[in-house]
Amino acid sequence: MRLLIRMKNLPAFILATLLDVFMVGLGMGVPVCSVFLGFPIGWCLAKRSVARASDRKELLNRVLWGAVLTSLTTFILMAGIWGTAMIPRWVRGEFANFGNPLILFSPKASFIGWFFLMVFISPGLKFLATLGAAFITLWAFSDFDSERRWVKQSKD
Repeated sequence: MRLLIRMKNLPAFILATLLDVFMVGLGMGVPVCSVFLGFPIGWCLAKRSVARASDRKELLNRVLWGAVLTSLTTFILMAGIWGTAMIPRWVRGEFANFGNPLILFSPKASFIGWFFLMVFISPGLKFLATLGAAFITLWAFSDFDSERRWVKQSKD
């Protein structure tokens, strides 16, 4: 665990991206497992940020931009998977035979809804999962001292 927290930024990002690709593959293109991956990534992001940040503002900026970066990689992955499958069908007008569930009452509306769910909403959910887990970790393992300075607790 200490190796994961002390890892440099680029190898940690590559590891998180590879895990994201694996989780999307595990869900067969539906990023539900990738969204759940946001919870351990948020925990690790918070622990890494506490170890590296000098003050509270830098800590919160690191957590926020880490969550944005992880959700952006999921967005790019989903746009690559679902965009290449759906945009040609949109041009040809093949909505009914795609195989997505009729979540709305017409095939065209369901097609558009499924596309937005996979490409835009799922990375947003991963962002919220990562950010929520990171802030719960910060709340649980860090505290303010009497002079309102950020204190790192050494609980691992």
